[in-house]
Amino acid sequence: MSVIDFHSHILPGIDHGCADINECMAQLDIMSSNLTDIAVATPHFYPHIHKVNTFREAVDSSVLELRTKKQSTPRICVGAEVLLCEGLESMNEFSNLCISGTKCMLIELPTHALKNGHFDTIEYMLSNGYTVLLAHIDRYFKICPNDVDTLISMGALAQINADALFHHSSCKRIFKYLEQSECICALGSDLHGSKISSYKHFVKSSKVLKEYYQAIMSRAEVLLSDAEKF
Repeated sequence: MSVIDFHSHILPGIDHGCADINECMAQLDIMSSNLTDIAVATPHFYPHIHKVNTFREAVDSSVLELRTKKQSTPRICVGAEVLLCEGLESMNEFSNLCISGTKCMLIELPTHALKNGHFDTIEYMLSNGYTVLLAHIDRYFKICPNDVDTLISMGALAQINADALFHHSSCKRIFKYLEQSECICALGSDLHGSKISSYKHFVKSSKVLKEYYQAIMSRAEVLLSDAEKF
């Protein structure tokens, strides 16, 4: 079983998660020392700020710099944390926001109840063969829990942040999902910066999730089976 951190901000100079290549190397050292095999780099993509082509150019440049420095584990897949907006699917080169080599896209929900247009976008993606992976659903349990349930009933999958497992209310709801379905397919640290303490919950998550931990990692491995890794 591979240990997969499915949500991390480790690409140098792309967003506020990692300032430069030195910080990136420190982040990867933390991951490696804690036996993380694969990390999915998910820099923020905001449709109201970014264009897909310029975003991808910046990401590719960052990846090129990282390739010249990186050694051994973890292996890295490159995607994005894409903020859901109405009409997102109409953006030029929209598919380039998926994890490279796949049709899986990590979707961040807005911090308010969803509108019809948001559901239309998710329906379009699902109908056209995309895998919709909802980022850190634990953040929305108080904001729009019914919307999360609706998206999952439509066929969206879910990623949880390890931090949420150490808060009683969110942990309780996460286990409810785990007991009722296989919709939770990924676990992430959502790592920003290079403090070792920022990674402790991801490392300890297996003790909380117990038998569900291996199941989540196995599902994540399936999602990344065709992904480009370096």
